[in-house]
Amino acid sequence: MNTTNQQFTYHKIKLCLNLTEHIENTSINKFPALYIGSNLDLEFPLLLQARKIIMIDPCHKDKKNISLLINKAQQYDPKNTDYKEISPKHSNLQFDFDFGRGKERAKVDIFAEKYEDYEPILPLGYIIEFNTKLNHTLCKPEILEKLVIGGLIINNHESPLRHRTFGIGDILTFGQDINSFEAKKAKNLGLQTIRIDDVPFAVYKKTRQETKLIEFAERNRECQ
Repeated sequence: MNTTNQQFTYHKIKLCLNLTEHIENTSINKFPALYIGSNLDLEFPLLLQARKIIMIDPCHKDKKNISLLINKAQQYDPKNTDYKEISPKHSNLQFDFDFGRGKERAKVDIFAEKYEDYEPILPLGYIIEFNTKLNHTLCKPEILEKLVIGGLIINNHESPLRHRTFGIGDILTFGQDINSFEAKKAKNLGLQTIRIDDVPFAVYKKTRQETKLIEFAERNRECQ
């Protein structure tokens, strides 16, 4: 494993350990986790307690990768793993998984396509992006409006809320404290920043429905 992948793994472990309490105290794990550019990372959304997972990545066109995902599921559930191909670009994988209180059914929808070709329909509990080449999650209004209250945005790219121009009032209030500046901007959009030690990016929690968030995303679609 190279250094970059080790860092990603470390960050994911820290996120899971620190977000578990919030997830267990809300009902977001009843809603799907949308994982954009998921590759074969089935483990991360499972550790985030997601019972329903939507994995989007063109790599799923390769049947070998689908076989690897099935093999992962069978390691958790050797007897009751079920795989169905719904269409050439959409398949479904189900298996029993112990989220900490006995085994429950995990349901994974696998899409072999680019995010740009995916049409979000369901309410979402989580939006996850790691190391994609796409614009930031905060620039995707079509999925932000699907995120439920309490839902989490996890993206390891620099947030567009951190590279906005400082006004004179911001400088007087925050000085060079970019984290506080980011938190203020996030709050105005109906988001709360969650900062975790040794993780170089904030997680955002949706605190309310806010049209300003969708308007911000619409304005900044090409913000990456």
